[in-house]
Amino acid sequence: MEAQRLQHEQERLRVEKEKLEETMKMNDYLAEMKMIMQEYGDASCRGPFDFPHSHDPRVPSGRGSAMC
Repeated sequence: MEAQRLQHEQERLRVEKEKLEETMKMNDYLAEMKMIMQEYGDASCRGPFDFPHSHDPRVPSGRGSAMC
């Protein structure tokens, strides 16, 4: 009986460990994506751009200045 209880506890801990590892991987991935998005946002707001057309491609409407 005790051996069976220990086996169930080991299985529960294994499953919990797998879930924790997946959560940690997802947290790492989200942190990396947040950093990339921050870098992208910073890069697209750095200063004057000389566009050959009359619209700024950083603005969804195609008119006006950048959304920074």
